[in-house]
Amino acid sequence: MSTQRRVLVLGAGRVSGPVYEDLAGEKDVHVTAASRGILNLEQVHQFCPGARLECVDIVQDKNARDRLIAEHDIVVSLVHVSLVPDIARACVSLKKHLVTPCYVDPEVQKLHKEASDAGLTVLCELGINPGMDHMGATRTFDDIKRRGGTVTSYELLGGALPAPESANNPLKYKFSWCPRNALWKYTKASAYLKNGKMTELPAGTAVMESAQDIDIGQGFKLESFPYGFNPRLLPLYGIETVHTFFKGSMRYRGFCASILSLMKLGLYRTSNHDLLRPDTRGVTWRNYICHELGLNYNATDEILKLKVKDKLGGRDQLDIVQKLGFLGSEEIEPKGTPFDTFVCYMEKRRDFMMGPDERDVGLLVMTVTGSFPDGSSETRKLGLTVYGDAGKHTGMAKIVGHCLSSAVRLILNGEITERGIVMPITPSVYKPLLAEMEKKGIAFVERK
Repeated sequence: MSTQRRVLVLGAGRVSGPVYEDLAGEKDVHVTAASRGILNLEQVHQFCPGARLECVDIVQDKNARDRLIAEHDIVVSLVHVSLVPDIARACVSLKKHLVTPCYVDPEVQKLHKEASDAGLTVLCELGINPGMDHMGATRTFDDIKRRGGTVTSYELLGGALPAPESANNPLKYKFSWCPRNALWKYTKASAYLKNGKMTELPAGTAVMESAQDIDIGQGFKLESFPYGFNPRLLPLYGIETVHTFFKGSMRYRGFCASILSLMKLGLYRTSNHDLLRPDTRGVTWRNYICHELGLNYNATDEILKLKVKDKLGGRDQLDIVQKLGFLGSEEIEPKGTPFDTFVCYMEKRRDFMMGPDERDVGLLVMTVTGSFPDGSSETRKLGLTVYGDAGKHTGMAKIVGHCLSSAVRLILNGEITERGIVMPITPSVYKPLLAEMEKKGIAFVERK
């Protein structure tokens, strides 16, 4: 990099550590960290001692935000996806490059011509999924096409999980992002294409009911469910010929059945509930479950357990519900609706947060099949496994952070020259990025 390069990082949260750490290693780069949280900012110096710290609310003080953007050559956005379109507009207006892990928003896509004409790169979807999935997939697709083949099938599974030894709560899952969004995703509609047949799963319980056990090796006992089907990827990837296109998430076995049980107990309802009015006091989870099952609050434990077991269809799910505390006497912090109250309860449980001696793991597993003019076919299986470092960076932070910092370096070095609104799906972008990620120990491996 040439001297006097200035990088503005918006955000200092969960995945920011590796970004600051990597940029600190670039001696000719000056880093500014901007965040509204002073405690998060103070932690930046742990990874980037020379960083300039700016405590600013970029939502409330857009003048300060734009002043900071104008002072820098490139911006790294680590803020909520809802803020990215406005940040992108500001960057393009002020003629600054931008990198972000977030999906390409329609409002951001509208900036393509303006950004391209200004010689700017707005590089989006730089994480694990989306991000590494794009790069591993398109590299494989391009290799098949280069040899005269046609891509006929693409299946992708991703997971952000506690490492097996840290999967120590009843759901064997811990929050690596917004708890509300993490818990709500299981209710969303999805779809997949399998052997030429499209299957649509409506919002509600259908996605969880479709879960299947899978074997990816490495000692993991997992299940998968469809999530994130997006038909726009077919033309973007140039694989309109596929007869199978499946995107899904992975969890430890039993997770989906447990989420279904919580749905059956009414905890996913979003309508107001008389028992959960914000001004209500003294209501316990046991009271709530009794109410949902039509029992008197002073019903015996034996009757309550029998009712729950009958409702959920077995002893295993009764045990899960008990371990989660929903049959206990803990007083509820009511939030109006069952789901909001449930989320409030779950996000305060320490066993659903990564402890200082625990680590997570980011997983991608993809299977690509191609057919060739001579009648032969080829199936490629690729995997990505990235463990976090206990007490330091999570696996997810390493993937997202290293990807973003690599993109910054490559853009400032002139090694990524594609302009406009860019995704990492072309050789000119994914080749140098994957090479940089491999140097940091993050790479796909071929599996049998």
